[in-house]
Amino acid sequence: MRRSPFGFKGKKGASALDSGLMSLALSLSCVISAMLTGTVVSIYGQYVAFMIGGSVLLSIGSGLLTTLDVSSNRSHWAPYLFLSGIGFGAGLIGPQTAVPVVLEPKDVALGISGVTCAQILGSSIFISVGSNLLNARLRSGISTGLPELDVDAILQAGATGLRAIVPPADLNPILRIYNDALRSVFYVCLAMAGASFFMALGMEWRSSQRGKDGGNSEESSKS
Repeated sequence: MRRSPFGFKGKKGASALDSGLMSLALSLSCVISAMLTGTVVSIYGQYVAFMIGGSVLLSIGSGLLTTLDVSSNRSHWAPYLFLSGIGFGAGLIGPQTAVPVVLEPKDVALGISGVTCAQILGSSIFISVGSNLLNARLRSGISTGLPELDVDAILQAGATGLRAIVPPADLNPILRIYNDALRSVFYVCLAMAGASFFMALGMEWRSSQRGKDGGNSEESSKS
């Protein structure tokens, strides 16, 4: 999902500020969804449903993002980013909520550290994967479709300098190649969202309120 501002710079020719504003549909929906999910989970204790539902929404949003092309306007990409952000935010807090529920108190700190490490490490790895995949697809597409252009110069110019070095006659073909390269990155997002759905299905359906309610019920049953 972090490829979205990069895509706005390349395909839409937006500045860094404009591309950031265009990505608010993703970032704001993610923050709002995470806050609402956290509130509901703290009241009712059920977090697995949000992990599964969030994975479904994220998968749908990622799948829709793969359908974007150069001519796609705001009525297409904004709802897709919004849906993806809702899904991502809904499933974001589930793993850390589950740690104190399923682990012994002495293991909670280690469990939360492991979850946090996995989230940060996963983000770092797949940002690199997305960047390398994008560059590889761009290099392959330009070398095949427009061999007369300097591939290294285009890659070095980056998304913001794309229009400055590409001849106007070659701009539309370059943008189509760029769109295809971005689509490959979104396929990775779709695959990871799908994988998270199956992982969420394997979670135990336990409540974060069970420690309180369950403890009281056990004491009352003993008495």
